[in-house]
Amino acid sequence: MPLSIDEATRRYESYVQNIQDSIFALESFMGSQLSFTFDMTQAIGNLDQVDAMKEEKAVSLQIQSLEEYKKIIANEKKRRALAEVIDGKLKSVN
Repeated sequence: MPLSIDEATRRYESYVQNIQDSIFALESFMGSQLSFTFDMTQAIGNLDQVDAMKEEKAVSLQIQSLEEYKKIIANEKKRRALAEVIDGKLKSVN
């Protein structure tokens, strides 16, 4: 059964909400940080000098942030595909 405009719009709005939820989660994970970097050479070279507990927590937050960003990308792909479907259906009605 073909997707109706109403169902496509509902799904589109759901993807937009999921993206917004992921943005809130990212803000929560990142706190006041706007970005993070990882210098593998420095990290491994200074491994014996780092606070392992603090570093582990920082890495976990970075992983969570990247996983949430991955969700944003997946939802954005779906949102764009539905936008095209909706535009096509609206053009065919007019």
